[in-house]
Amino acid sequence: MTVVCPTCGKDDTIQKISAVYSAGRTSGMFSGPTGGVSYTGGRWGGYGGFMTLSGHTSTDLSRILAPPQKPSPPRGDWRITGCWALVLIFSFPILSYGGIGILGLLLSTEGSDTTSLAKVMALAAIIWALFLVIGIKRSRRWHSANKAQMQKAYVVAKGSWDKAMEFWESAYYCFRDDIVFAPSTGRAVSSSDLNELLYPDIS
Repeated sequence: MTVVCPTCGKDDTIQKISAVYSAGRTSGMFSGPTGGVSYTGGRWGGYGGFMTLSGHTSTDLSRILAPPQKPSPPRGDWRITGCWALVLIFSFPILSYGGIGILGLLLSTEGSDTTSLAKVMALAAIIWALFLVIGIKRSRRWHSANKAQMQKAYVVAKGSWDKAMEFWESAYYCFRDDIVFAPSTGRAVSSSDLNELLYPDIS
């Protein structure tokens, strides 16, 4: 079956958009000696070295016909991890002093000068430990619920992306009429409206 443009009815200027996209991208690398002169402190001097440059360019059409961006899988929130790391760092001296206070209570005699201070230190450590236990439990519960929501959203986005990529790999572009079309569906849009074909449910 010959594929023809639905607008002009010809096949001499059509090409798969994946091929058009690839043809419009170029990359390269340059390695070689470099040098120059400088003027410092009233004196001229020369310098030299070796450098490597790399990069890529894309035509406007290649950027327009670029494939849909693949969604990223959910990851842990580094901000929450960082906050809890700071909390644990600050917790270490508090719990350490609390342990010393508890030890002081066990070793001190009733009415000694160290008893009151040991009680304060032990009480502070116990309160802080309770705060940590409650905070960690709540944080883990919230993280589990949030991760489940993010995973569900990712599955939906990944499914849409799979369908969009399948269409992108089978669609054609007509250079004469500047349209993108799908032989399987018969739909055609201008190149700038490619997303309407890739994501018809959203568009």
